[in-house]
Amino acid sequence: MLISQRINDYVDIKRTPKVPPQKFKVTKKKESTAVRTVFEDFNSSFGDDIVEKNIINRTTEDDRIKIINKKNEVAYKDESPVPTQQSKTPVTEFSDEHSGMKIVGKFKPKDSNNFKLNIEERIKENQTEDKQSQIKEEIKTTENHIEFKTPKIDIQHQIPDEKKSLPQISFDVNDEKTPSDKILEEKKSASPYKEKEFDLQINLLIEEFESLANEPRKEFDYFLNRVLTIIRTVFNIRTATFILINNEKKELILEAYSTDVEQAISEKRKLPIGNDIVSQIFQHKKPEILTEINPIAELDLIPYYKKSVKTGSFIGVPVFYQGAVVGVLCADTNIVDAYDSLTVTSFGHFTKLISALVQSYIEKYDLLQESRTLKAINKFSNIISEPDKTLKDIEESLIETVESLLEFNAIGLSSYDGNYGEWRIRFIKSANQSYRQLTNHRLDLNNTLLGKAILTGQSIISSPHNPSHRRFAKHEPLLQSGFFAAIPIPLTSFNGIYGAIFIESSNISGITSIDVKILETLAEHAGSNIEKLHLIELIESSPMIDPMTGLLNTPALYRRLYEEILRCKKFGTPLVLNLVQIDKYASFDPIKFKNRRDRAMVHIIEQIKNHTNSFDIYGKIDEEIIAIGLVGINLQQAHIWAEQLRKKIASSIIDIDSKGFNITISQGLSDSKNIQTVEELINNAKVVLKKSYEKANSVSIYS
Repeated sequence: MLISQRINDYVDIKRTPKVPPQKFKVTKKKESTAVRTVFEDFNSSFGDDIVEKNIINRTTEDDRIKIINKKNEVAYKDESPVPTQQSKTPVTEFSDEHSGMKIVGKFKPKDSNNFKLNIEERIKENQTEDKQSQIKEEIKTTENHIEFKTPKIDIQHQIPDEKKSLPQISFDVNDEKTPSDKILEEKKSASPYKEKEFDLQINLLIEEFESLANEPRKEFDYFLNRVLTIIRTVFNIRTATFILINNEKKELILEAYSTDVEQAISEKRKLPIGNDIVSQIFQHKKPEILTEINPIAELDLIPYYKKSVKTGSFIGVPVFYQGAVVGVLCADTNIVDAYDSLTVTSFGHFTKLISALVQSYIEKYDLLQESRTLKAINKFSNIISEPDKTLKDIEESLIETVESLLEFNAIGLSSYDGNYGEWRIRFIKSANQSYRQLTNHRLDLNNTLLGKAILTGQSIISSPHNPSHRRFAKHEPLLQSGFFAAIPIPLTSFNGIYGAIFIESSNISGITSIDVKILETLAEHAGSNIEKLHLIELIESSPMIDPMTGLLNTPALYRRLYEEILRCKKFGTPLVLNLVQIDKYASFDPIKFKNRRDRAMVHIIEQIKNHTNSFDIYGKIDEEIIAIGLVGINLQQAHIWAEQLRKKIASSIIDIDSKGFNITISQGLSDSKNIQTVEELINNAKVVLKKSYEKANSVSIYS
C-alpha cells in the first residue's frame, strides 16, 4: 500500500458508538429563520421510567480505520476475509493528481485498537536517530508478514515539500523481522501491562466547595453545573444551558449555563414563554435541531443571548419529570451542522440524569420544608403550653412564631372587637412608626385585602403587590413592590373565622408557597387553641356558682355588681369592692403544688364568709383574684374590715398533708362613687391591688 501524506492529512481510528443512535421519526422544516429538525418520538425513549435499550456488545463490530484527505475521503474497512498463503490477492490501485495508493494484500490485525498507537511508539523510539535513516516496521499476523518502509518523520517539520518525491510505504509479506521489532517484542513481553503516566495538576481532580448539607438548592446547582461541563467536554459546544420551566408563571428560568461567551449571556434569569425555540420545545415536548440560522432572527430564536454570536447550530432536548416537561437542555456552537441523531440520543441520557437530580432536589426540599413546618408548630405549641394562657397570649405567640419565619416590613393581626361591635386591627409590629399608629384602626371588610381574607376564609397573597390595592387601612404606608399576605384564623364553630394575620415585605421573593402553607398551618393551630379557650370559658360560665368554692363565676359576678351599682345610685347607698389575692409563696406555687393552692383558696373563702353579711357579694375575677362586694358601708369602714380580715388570715394555720402552713393576702379597695360601669369599678380596684401585692400582706385604697 502506497500512501502520500500531505499537509492536514492524518490517520484516525473511527469507532462505532457503543450505544447507537435511536431511530427517531424526524421531520425537517425549512423556515425563514432556520432549518428545523424535529424528533417526533423522543418521549417514547427518554420520557419517564423508560428502561434503557439497544445496548450492543462491545465486540460485535470491528473498529474502522478512516483515511481523511483534504480533497477527498476514502474509508478502508476490513470486510474481506484474511487471505491465506495459497490464495491469490488481486491488486487494486487508487490515484489522484497528488497521491497514489496500491493495495497488495489485506490483513486483519489482532488488535486494531493499538494499530495507530504502535506506529506512534515506533516513531518516538527512532526520533533520536539520524533524520536521514529510514524506519522499518514489521507487523506479524498469524498468516502474513508486512513491512512498512517510510522516510524518517520529523515531528517538528510536518509540512512536506511537494516538489520532492512522494513518501512510499511498501509491504513485504515474506521479509524477516528487524532488530527493532525484536527489541520491541522483548520489552512488551517483559511487562505484563502498558503504563502511561499523565502529569496533571492536583486541583483538576480535587475541588473545594462549601458543605452541601441541608442545602438542596446548592447541591442541585453544583451537580447541574458539573453535568453541563461534562457535556461541553464531550461534544463540540460553545454554550450549554439548562432552562427550568415555571408553568404557573409562564416563565423560562436560566438555571445554569457553561459558556465561552460569558459577555453575550443575558443578565435576565427569568424570561417569559414566547415564540423562541426553547418555548416551542417545551410546548411540543420534542427535541429540535436548528441549522442555517438567519442572523437577523438569532436573538429571537435563542432567548439566553443578549447579542448575536453567529450561531451555526443549536440543539434543545426536553427534560421530563412525572410526565411533564420541567426544563430544556440546550447547546449551541458556531459550527454548521454540528449535531445529529447521535447527539440527540446522547443528550437524551443526560436529560435522564438531570431528571433524577430534579427529583432528588424536590424530595430533599420538601423534607426540609416539612421539618421547618414541624419546628414552627412545636415552637408555637411550647409557647402556649404554659398554664392560664389568655386570648392575648395566644395572639402574641402566633405573631412571635410568624416573625421568626419570614423577613417583614410589618406584621399584625385583626379580629372582632365586641366592645365596639366592629372588626379592628388589634396588633401591628413594625420598625416603621407609621405602621404602629394604625393599631386599633377600624378594618373595612369590603375594600381591603385583609377584609377579603376574613370574609372568604381564604388566604390572600399579593405578590408582586399592586399599589392600587388597599391592604388593610385607608392611610396605610405605600408598598410599591414586594408582597402582602393575609392568612385567616379559622374556627370550626361560633362565627367560623376568628380573624386574620397579615404580613408584608418589600422583598418580592420573600414568601413562597411553602411559607404560605406554614402560615396556614399555624393559623389553624391558633384557631383550635382560641376555640378551646372559648369552650373553657363557656363551660365555666354556664353555672352561676362555682361548685368547689361557692363563689359567683365571672359573668354572674359582673351582672350582680351591675345590678348593685344601679341600686346604690338610685337609693344613695354605698358600695365598696374589695379584691383579694394570695401573696406569692414558693410552697404554694400553683404549677408545682396545685392542691396546696386550691386548699389555701378554700381556707380564705371560709374566713371571708365568716366576716361578711349574707347579702354581700362573693365572686371570682379569675383563678387568682376573689372579689367581695361590701354593701351598705363606706370606704373607710371597708378599710377597717379589710385590715381585720388580713390579720385573721395571717394568724391562722392551714393543715395540708399533716403539715402546717401560714399564708397572707393582699387587698385593693375601690368604691362606686363617680363610676359608670362595672369594668371601671374593677379596674380601679386592680390598680391598688397591684400595689398591695408588691408589698405583700397589705391593704391599699383607690382614691
